[in-house]
Amino acid sequence: MIFLLVSSVVIFFLDTVWRLTHPELERIGVNIDQGEFAYLYAFKSNSLIYSDTNVMAIHLLCLMFFFVVAKQLGKLKVRNIWLWTLGVLIIFTFSRAGIISMLLGLLLIYFQKMNIIFKVVFFIFGIFGIVWSLGTFDFTSFEDGSFRSKLFIFDNFLSYLEVQTAESFLFGNGLYQSNKATGIYSHNLLIVLYVETGIFGFIFYLSYLGVLVNHAGKKFLYVLFPVLLASMGGALLSFPLLYSSAHLLNDKTLKTD
Repeated sequence: MIFLLVSSVVIFFLDTVWRLTHPELERIGVNIDQGEFAYLYAFKSNSLIYSDTNVMAIHLLCLMFFFVVAKQLGKLKVRNIWLWTLGVLIIFTFSRAGIISMLLGLLLIYFQKMNIIFKVVFFIFGIFGIVWSLGTFDFTSFEDGSFRSKLFIFDNFLSYLEVQTAESFLFGNGLYQSNKATGIYSHNLLIVLYVETGIFGFIFYLSYLGVLVNHAGKKFLYVLFPVLLASMGGALLSFPLLYSSAHLLNDKTLKTD
């Protein structure tokens, strides 16, 4: 397993060096609607591994949080330098969904280690911060096109709910058809599941994730949470690694050596 960690770090490090030294400058003009973040797109689609670094970020999140949890459970001895390196590689994917998911995932792990007083104080200040942000900022005026696209998708999804048929509610519209509801092919996993497979498919998939948590233990939630959150900005190509993580966390033969 340590070989998997080291080899992954080396491969993704080399890919990151390639992306940073071979920018696709034409992508800046194509994504000019992204405002001040447009220049980041010169480094997001020139990977040698994935066509979009949002997917790479999900792959790295799977690796990072699997090894964090495996270390907590005493299944693997992992030096912190390797975990920090994975974190840096996630930052250099320039995937905002991936970076935010990593920070919130680490915050969740740290939160469960707090005593009850700190948890209550943290929760109160967190709620206050959210309410203050909602009352202070006009999120629709943000220049970040990626963020605005999330609002666009959600707004179109709400409009879709008002006109959906009984058949589409139960069985969905079919695979790769979520663009008919959201205007663009949605990066939002939960919306894609509901629109394409209906309430039956949506519940079935969530039930499957519940089975994974039951199989791997509650600690698997620390892997699942950031990956699902990041899937609001990427595809599902890295999800087989998520499923493998669930199995390995339950593997009694996984040793610390």
